[in-house]
Amino acid sequence: MAVTPSTVIWKAQTLIQKMQRAEYHYGNLIRYAMSMMHAIHIAPGPFSFFRKEVFDTIGNYKHAHNTEDMEIAMRMQKNQLKIVHAPRAVVYTSSPNTIKKLYKQRVRWVSGFLGNLIDYRKMLFNKKYGDLGLVVLPMALISIVLTIPFVIASVIHSIEGIIKKIEDYQIYGFKHWKWENFDIFFVNLNTV
Repeated sequence: MAVTPSTVIWKAQTLIQKMQRAEYHYGNLIRYAMSMMHAIHIAPGPFSFFRKEVFDTIGNYKHAHNTEDMEIAMRMQKNQLKIVHAPRAVVYTSSPNTIKKLYKQRVRWVSGFLGNLIDYRKMLFNKKYGDLGLVVLPMALISIVLTIPFVIASVIHSIEGIIKKIEDYQIYGFKHWKWENFDIFFVNLNTV
């Protein structure tokens, strides 16, 4: 009843955009796998195609937590309307070019997912919806929940590293740092 394309970043110029380009390619692979599982829960805005019957059966797009493409796909899945992915159908999209813009986009996506998940909570862990209800939606929720402590731990670790460097400076000063003897072995890469 609907077909989603592979979405690719158009003219990635900044490092942020190049990272997103890689992420989008990975996302296309995941969407293809979800298509095989009949578990697509997002019909991306750019150039997803729908049969007219979809709108006749379940209605039009709804304002849904600023993620209407997710809401209509979830509504389609709830009504057992099949969504597939066409990996060779490629659409190009622009992407945020700064961390601030990327952050705003991702907050919108995550809050939209959580809002839609609340609206369609009966699909979560429900075998009636197959892999979507038993695997995809729970894993998406778990990934969001686990991201929070990971980010907090990363921030704490970074702050501890900065404090340690300040303590080192206070104890040894800069005069004892010999850059000509610098070795990458002594750089703390735990945060990375």
